[in-house]
Amino acid sequence: MDKKHSFCYDTGKFGRQTIIFTLVLCSFFLLFQLIPPEEVTYRVNGVVQPSTEETAQYMRSRTFPLVGGIAVLMLSSGVYFIWLEKKNEKLALRLKQDGMRLTAKFTGFENGNIAIKGQGTLKHLQCAFADGVGNTYVFKSFLLQKDPTPFLTNGELLVYHEPGNMKVYFVDVDGSVNIAGNNIIEK
Repeated sequence: MDKKHSFCYDTGKFGRQTIIFTLVLCSFFLLFQLIPPEEVTYRVNGVVQPSTEETAQYMRSRTFPLVGGIAVLMLSSGVYFIWLEKKNEKLALRLKQDGMRLTAKFTGFENGNIAIKGQGTLKHLQCAFADGVGNTYVFKSFLLQKDPTPFLTNGELLVYHEPGNMKVYFVDVDGSVNIAGNNIIEK
Protein backbone atom coordinates (compact mmCIF):
# COMPACT_ATOMS: atom_id res chain seq x y z
CA MET A 1 0.00 0.00 0.00
CA ASP A 2 1.30 3.44 -0.92
CA LYS A 3 1.68 6.06 1.79
CA LYS A 4 1.80 9.78 1.07
CA HIS A 5 5.13 11.25 2.08
CA SER A 6 5.21 14.48 4.05
CA PHE A 7 8.10 16.91 4.18
CA CYS A 8 7.05 18.16 7.64
CA TYR A 9 8.36 16.49 10.79
CA ASP A 10 5.73 14.41 12.62
CA THR A 11 5.83 15.61 16.23
CA GLY A 12 2.90 13.34 17.10
CA LYS A 13 4.97 10.28 16.16
CA PHE A 14 7.77 11.49 18.44
CA GLY A 15 5.24 11.95 21.25
CA ARG A 16 3.84 8.44 20.78
CA GLN A 17 7.35 6.96 20.81
CA THR A 18 8.15 8.86 24.01
CA ILE A 19 5.02 7.54 25.72
CA ILE A 20 5.72 3.94 24.65
CA PHE A 21 9.32 4.16 25.88
CA THR A 22 8.12 5.58 29.21
CA LEU A 23 5.55 2.81 29.67
CA VAL A 24 8.19 0.15 28.98
CA LEU A 25 10.55 1.83 31.48
CA CYS A 26 7.81 1.96 34.11
CA SER A 27 6.86 -1.69 33.58
CA PHE A 28 10.49 -2.74 34.20
CA PHE A 29 10.56 -0.59 37.31
CA LEU A 30 7.32 -2.10 38.59
CA LEU A 31 8.73 -5.58 38.03
CA PHE A 32 11.76 -4.48 40.04
CA GLN A 33 9.41 -3.64 42.92
CA LEU A 34 8.22 -7.27 43.02
CA ILE A 35 11.67 -8.59 43.93
CA PRO A 36 11.57 -10.09 47.46
CA PRO A 37 13.38 -7.95 50.09
CA GLU A 38 15.94 -10.68 50.84
CA GLU A 39 17.11 -10.54 47.19
CA VAL A 40 17.84 -6.77 47.26
CA THR A 41 21.45 -5.80 47.95
CA TYR A 42 23.45 -2.62 47.56
CA ARG A 43 27.04 -1.55 48.10
CA VAL A 44 28.49 1.16 50.29
CA ASN A 45 32.16 1.91 49.55
CA GLY A 46 32.43 -1.44 47.78
CA VAL A 47 31.06 -3.42 50.75
CA VAL A 48 27.88 -5.43 50.11
CA GLN A 49 25.27 -4.56 52.72
CA PRO A 50 23.13 -7.33 54.23
CA SER A 51 19.73 -8.02 52.67
CA THR A 52 17.05 -6.87 55.08
CA GLU A 53 13.58 -5.39 54.88
CA GLU A 54 15.11 -2.01 55.74
CA THR A 55 17.57 -2.33 52.84
CA ALA A 56 14.74 -3.02 50.40
CA GLN A 57 12.65 -0.14 51.76
CA TYR A 58 15.65 2.19 51.58
CA MET A 59 16.36 1.30 47.92
CA ARG A 60 12.71 1.56 46.96
CA SER A 61 12.28 4.88 48.75
CA ARG A 62 15.25 6.27 46.78
CA THR A 63 14.38 4.89 43.34
CA PHE A 64 10.60 5.31 43.30
CA PRO A 65 10.53 9.14 43.38
CA LEU A 66 13.40 9.34 40.88
CA VAL A 67 11.89 6.97 38.32
CA GLY A 68 8.39 8.32 38.96
CA GLY A 69 9.53 11.90 38.39
CA ILE A 70 11.31 11.00 35.17
CA ALA A 71 8.25 9.06 33.99
CA VAL A 72 5.92 11.99 34.70
CA LEU A 73 8.18 14.37 32.76
CA MET A 74 8.48 11.99 29.81
CA LEU A 75 4.75 11.21 29.70
CA SER A 76 3.82 14.88 29.89
CA SER A 77 6.26 15.76 27.10
CA GLY A 78 4.85 12.93 24.96
CA VAL A 79 1.30 14.16 25.54
CA TYR A 80 2.43 17.72 24.72
CA PHE A 81 3.92 16.64 21.37
CA ILE A 82 0.75 14.74 20.45
CA TRP A 83 -1.37 17.75 21.44
CA LEU A 84 0.86 20.05 19.38
CA GLU A 85 0.47 17.83 16.31
CA LYS A 86 -3.33 17.74 16.67
CA LYS A 87 -3.46 21.52 17.18
CA ASN A 88 -1.39 22.11 14.03
CA GLU A 89 -3.55 19.66 12.03
CA LYS A 90 -6.73 21.45 13.12
CA LEU A 91 -5.26 24.85 12.27
CA ALA A 92 -4.16 23.66 8.82
CA LEU A 93 -7.55 22.08 8.08
CA ARG A 94 -9.45 25.16 9.27
CA LEU A 95 -7.31 27.55 7.23
CA LYS A 96 -7.53 25.37 4.12
CA GLN A 97 -11.33 25.37 4.38
CA ASP A 98 -12.07 28.90 5.56
CA GLY A 99 -8.88 30.89 5.01
CA MET A 100 -7.55 33.02 2.20
CA ARG A 101 -5.03 31.43 -0.16
CA LEU A 102 -2.00 33.16 -1.61
CA THR A 103 1.20 32.17 -3.37
CA ALA A 104 4.49 33.16 -1.72
CA LYS A 105 8.09 32.91 -2.97
CA PHE A 106 10.67 30.74 -1.24
CA THR A 107 13.34 32.90 0.49
CA GLY A 108 15.41 30.44 2.51
CA PHE A 109 15.61 28.28 5.60
CA GLU A 110 15.77 29.04 9.32
CA ASN A 111 17.22 26.61 11.87
CA GLY A 112 14.71 25.03 14.20
CA ASN A 113 17.22 24.27 16.99
CA ILE A 114 16.22 20.59 17.10
CA ALA A 115 18.69 17.90 16.04
CA ILE A 116 17.36 14.47 15.10
CA LYS A 117 19.55 11.36 14.79
CA GLY A 118 22.72 13.42 14.46
CA GLN A 119 21.70 14.66 11.00
CA GLY A 120 21.82 18.32 11.90
CA THR A 121 19.00 20.61 12.89
CA LEU A 122 15.49 20.48 11.53
CA LYS A 123 14.67 23.61 9.59
CA HIS A 124 11.73 25.89 8.90
CA LEU A 125 11.15 26.93 5.31
CA GLN A 126 10.66 30.68 4.88
CA CYS A 127 8.71 32.36 2.12
CA ALA A 128 7.60 35.91 1.46
CA PHE A 129 4.60 37.60 -0.15
CA ALA A 130 4.47 41.20 -1.30
CA ASP A 131 1.01 42.73 -1.59
CA GLY A 132 0.15 45.53 -3.99
CA VAL A 133 0.44 48.20 -1.28
CA GLY A 134 4.15 47.63 -0.64
CA ASN A 135 3.89 45.41 2.45
CA THR A 136 6.00 42.25 2.53
CA TYR A 137 4.86 39.35 4.69
CA VAL A 138 7.27 36.60 5.75
CA PHE A 139 5.89 33.15 6.54
CA LYS A 140 7.57 30.20 8.23
CA SER A 141 6.57 26.54 7.79
CA PHE A 142 6.39 23.79 10.38
CA LEU A 143 9.66 21.91 11.00
CA LEU A 144 10.83 20.05 7.91
CA GLN A 145 12.53 16.68 7.83
CA LYS A 146 13.56 16.97 4.16
CA ASP A 147 14.21 19.73 1.66
CA PRO A 148 11.19 20.24 -0.63
CA THR A 149 12.72 22.99 -2.79
CA PRO A 150 13.74 20.72 -5.71
CA PHE A 151 10.06 19.77 -6.10
CA LEU A 152 8.62 23.31 -6.09
CA THR A 153 7.65 25.07 -9.30
CA ASN A 154 9.45 28.42 -9.54
CA GLY A 155 9.99 28.35 -5.76
CA GLU A 156 6.32 29.08 -5.09
CA LEU A 157 4.48 27.92 -1.97
CA LEU A 158 0.82 27.98 -1.01
CA VAL A 159 0.04 29.91 2.16
CA TYR A 160 -3.38 29.98 3.83
CA HIS A 161 -4.22 32.73 6.32
CA GLU A 162 -7.21 34.01 8.24
CA PRO A 163 -9.13 36.70 6.38
CA GLY A 164 -7.94 40.05 7.72
CA ASN A 165 -5.24 38.50 9.93
CA MET A 166 -1.96 37.56 8.25
CA LYS A 167 -0.42 36.52 11.62
CA VAL A 168 -2.47 33.29 11.70
CA TYR A 169 -1.26 31.27 8.73
CA PHE A 170 -0.26 27.85 7.45
CA VAL A 171 2.46 27.22 4.84
CA ASP A 172 1.24 24.21 2.85
CA VAL A 173 4.55 22.64 1.83
CA ASP A 174 3.02 19.29 0.84
CA GLY A 175 0.22 20.98 -1.08
CA SER A 176 2.71 23.20 -2.90
CA VAL A 177 4.62 20.13 -4.05
CA ASN A 178 1.39 18.41 -5.16
CA ILE A 179 0.11 21.51 -6.96
CA ALA A 180 3.29 21.50 -9.04
CA GLY A 181 2.35 18.03 -10.28
CA ASN A 182 5.16 16.38 -8.30
CA ASN A 183 3.26 13.81 -6.25
CA ILE A 184 5.81 12.15 -4.00
CA ILE A 185 4.91 8.58 -3.04
CA GLU A 186 6.92 6.54 -0.57
CA LYS A 187 6.55 2.76 -0.53
